[in-house]
Amino acid sequence: MSPNLIIQEGAHFIADAHDSADRSFFFEYLLHVKKDPPPQLFLMGDMFDLLVGEVDHGVKQYAHYIALLEEIAQSCEVYYFEGNHDFCLSKLFNHVKVIPLSQQPLTCKLPSGQSCLLLHGDKYGNDWLNRLYTTLIRNPLMLRFFKWL
Repeated sequence: MSPNLIIQEGAHFIADAHDSADRSFFFEYLLHVKKDPPPQLFLMGDMFDLLVGEVDHGVKQYAHYIALLEEIAQSCEVYYFEGNHDFCLSKLFNHVKVIPLSQQPLTCKLPSGQSCLLLHGDKYGNDWLNRLYTTLIRNPLMLRFFKWL
């Protein structure tokens, strides 16, 4: 995809919505986007308090979001940059382009021809504990454990 991805005029970017039962503005925003889609939608990670594609509980909890994002992706390009609260998402989507944390930063081009880098901001944190968490939480054994829970 990179560096062939060109960010179009009018593209929307949203990050760190941390949607939960207490905060639903992200769903309302997606309903607005469905009615009036931009040329591109960039979700820059941590859109949910926790959504792990390998853990059924969260997938069921956010199924209506997943379906709505798939529907939106039929009328505009949707790029989902995984964060530290939402990952292993590729299997959840057919039309949304998922960019795992391991493939970030992603080099893109602006309409002017200049290049830019896109990534979820927590990837390069100085906190070793956060880096350890990010590595462990994606470990297949940990994911099986969470699924079991």
